[in-house]
Amino acid sequence: SLVCLILLFLSILFAPAVNAAAPKHGGTFIFAVEGEEANLNPHVVHSAANGPIEENIFDLLITQDLNFNFVPSLAAAHKVSKDGLTYTFSLVKNAAWHDGNPFTSADVVYTLKEIYRHNARAGSHWQRLNPVVEAPDKYTVVIKIKEPFTLFLDLLASTNAGAYIFPKHLYEGTDLKKNPYDSKPVGTGPFLFKEWVRGSHIELARNPNYFARGKESKPYIDRLV
Repeated sequence: SLVCLILLFLSILFAPAVNAAAPKHGGTFIFAVEGEEANLNPHVVHSAANGPIEENIFDLLITQDLNFNFVPSLAAAHKVSKDGLTYTFSLVKNAAWHDGNPFTSADVVYTLKEIYRHNARAGSHWQRLNPVVEAPDKYTVVIKIKEPFTLFLDLLASTNAGAYIFPKHLYEGTDLKKNPYDSKPVGTGPFLFKEWVRGSHIELARNPNYFARGKESKPYIDRLV
């Protein structure tokens, strides 16, 4: 009858989803990018081709969720002084570089003082604010700016601005644009660099020791190609 058909339709329309596939670990995700850059250093070269690669190898101090709330990354917590001039970051204590060396405040200070200030994506803001970056201990970084800037945290959290933290022990005293690790990057991120076959592909592998807290923060797949 018509009534039975209507009831059947409504039961299908509003029935709860069943047997929804649960997230599973493992597997390979292959995706295409257009073009190939000279190196994979986000402070030297940034493009649509490199973006997905650098975001999986390197980490920022903080990031933003889909609602633009600030989310901890290499900095477990942060606070801003009442005058808006001093930013204090408390770093995670369980992060390590992909080569096994520990991540500390020295890497943050070195990156922001010696690398990021030369990054074109930092724009005029970083140069204008001329931040003073200090590390009172191994897991604390203090950044002081000379005038209030309400978007300062956004600058550090934006993948587009590219304030990725670099390993001091691999870059100090080298030419940023000629360092061999520009083509075989070492970060703290969820995926490790495995190989780059120029003209063909770049392969990343799951970082089994990724520091992010919580099961949902760990990478699910084994390989990115």
